[in-house]
Amino acid sequence: MKDWLMITLLSVIMLLNLLDVLSDVELGVPTWHIIQESLLVALSALGALYISTDLLQRTRKIRQLAAQLKRADTRICNISSRMQAARQEYTQAVQQQFELWSLTRSEQEVALLLLKGLSFKEISGVRSTKEKPSGSRHLLSTPKLGSMGATVFVPGLWKILFSQQPKVYRRLKRWLLAKPQHT
Repeated sequence: MKDWLMITLLSVIMLLNLLDVLSDVELGVPTWHIIQESLLVALSALGALYISTDLLQRTRKIRQLAAQLKRADTRICNISSRMQAARQEYTQAVQQQFELWSLTRSEQEVALLLLKGLSFKEISGVRSTKEKPSGSRHLLSTPKLGSMGATVFVPGLWKILFSQQPKVYRRLKRWLLAKPQHT
């Protein structure tokens, strides 16, 4: 808005000074005065031209940035949908493994919290129970899981999941190793 005001103002000044120069030529005013006013007309024209060009370039750049932003939003949307698909596959694979082990609802909750990286203390806090009866330690010593200890549970589950679900593993690996694309 400010730029258009300056362009308009300079154009009006240029036009009025041009009319003044033309009338001064007809009236026979001294040459130095006509040259002075002609320079004022030329400078006003150059100023209006410079601001107009700058405004057009900025407008073009803004449009280009808007287009880039739209493309980036589309890519993020695509990535998000791929992430959701990978997350669903992972969740399904984990759920299948829990069913294979015949874990109860409570044991599944504890196992998911362990997968998320929570400690026994944090799990008992989340579940609003004392650390011992939270089921965390019980889950890891249950015959359903064999003799899997706390430090081996998460990597062990990942190993089982990825050996039984190579498609999930390949997709997750591909996604984690993918380089961001720049346009």
